[in-house]
Amino acid sequence: MPRPDHAVIAAAGFGSRLGRGHPKCLLEVAGKPLLRWQLDLLTDVPDVRVVVGFQEDAVTDLARRLRPDVTIVRNPAFAGTSALASYALGGRYVAEPCLFMDGDIIFDPVTFQAFCERAGDRPLVGYTDAKTQDPVYVDIDEPAQLVRGFSRTDVSAFEWANLLCVPGDALEQGLPGRPASASTVFEYLRTQLAPVAGLGAAYLRSYEIDRPQDLAVAIAALAPGGALEPTARIPAQRRARLPIS
Repeated sequence: MPRPDHAVIAAAGFGSRLGRGHPKCLLEVAGKPLLRWQLDLLTDVPDVRVVVGFQEDAVTDLARRLRPDVTIVRNPAFAGTSALASYALGGRYVAEPCLFMDGDIIFDPVTFQAFCERAGDRPLVGYTDAKTQDPVYVDIDEPAQLVRGFSRTDVSAFEWANLLCVPGDALEQGLPGRPASASTVFEYLRTQLAPVAGLGAAYLRSYEIDRPQDLAVAIAALAPGGALEPTARIPAQRRARLPIS
């Protein structure tokens, strides 16, 4: 399955829980801003869109320096909307499969590539080991690699990785001003997409940086011997799910 030709990075939020006073995508981790960690994964995706809001000029400047052909999409309602609105704005008018991700995550390139190679057949949701301070837990049918449900309270071994692939316009009902069927991306997936098409699941090694504790965990993962060091081994039970080259 070819990689999707479209990608949307939601980078419009305040980043208030991290307490740095600027969007999280501008935060440098291991010498690179988070936005660069993501754009480096998308070099062969021809259409990349970054949705901006808070401090939009700073985010736009960085995005264009890192990738001159990036498309900037404004979310003027960023202060009162969630990532769902940014996803919907970024994917508007795209009927083909599109990657959607939040701008505060470091993804392992190997498992990210495996996710992309599975994308396109059906809605695909990324999941990772539960480790953040504010997780959206995901219930996975591991043999079938399907999502059974999302929850803030039903603790599981996995959490949503804030990465999905669906047709770009599949999130259109999340546009600002539309009648709200859901307030967050995972609620939209659960109520609008799962009943229609089902949700495939793909494991990733990833580190969302939402709070200071999450940043410390990500830095440790990138250190020598950490889980995101280039030579780090994927656990056998996860490795079995990756495509064979």
